[in-house]
Amino acid sequence: VRLVDQMPRLRPDPDQFAFITLEGARHVVREKLAFDNCFPTAIRLRNTFDTTIQSCVFTRFSYAIAAGDHQQPDETERIIVDDCRAIQDPNHDLWEGRVSWHEVKNKAIAQRDMRQRNGVFFRASNVVGDILIHKTNIAHGFNGIHLWNPNSSPRYNQNVFITRCRFAYIRDNAIEPEWRVDNLW
Repeated sequence: VRLVDQMPRLRPDPDQFAFITLEGARHVVREKLAFDNCFPTAIRLRNTFDTTIQSCVFTRFSYAIAAGDHQQPDETERIIVDDCRAIQDPNHDLWEGRVSWHEVKNKAIAQRDMRQRNGVFFRASNVVGDILIHKTNIAHGFNGIHLWNPNSSPRYNQNVFITRCRFAYIRDNAIEPEWRVDNLW
């Protein structure tokens, strides 16, 4: 069964379901785990502090890691993502033309609704910051890292470090700082 047939035809929200949800957690390490077809979210972080996700593999997802809250400010801070691998689209449908950019981004002009493919490896929404994404391979996905701060608050999305990462075959944005990010390195 192809991945597209396993997912609902809608724009996923990371809050719909997460295989692992950490809420209000402190000093948590998740390492050497493999996630396959966790839709829409593999790991969800809300109001967490000092979280490390290390040496994990993510395959077939809309959101591999979703931190914060899209609707309201979140106190999540100090996240380390280290030595992870992610392939959102192992069948390479986005790159080989079986799914178009317009089908993923704009249902109104597309023949098929493929918005579930509008995903990202790491999404931070209204989080305080101090985020390190290090030595991580992100391939065959729609977006790599998405930093969301719709109110452009100087309090959120601060001190984001992306080091020694590899992005390959990313269809939309490898790194997308949306509205405001302070100290993006």
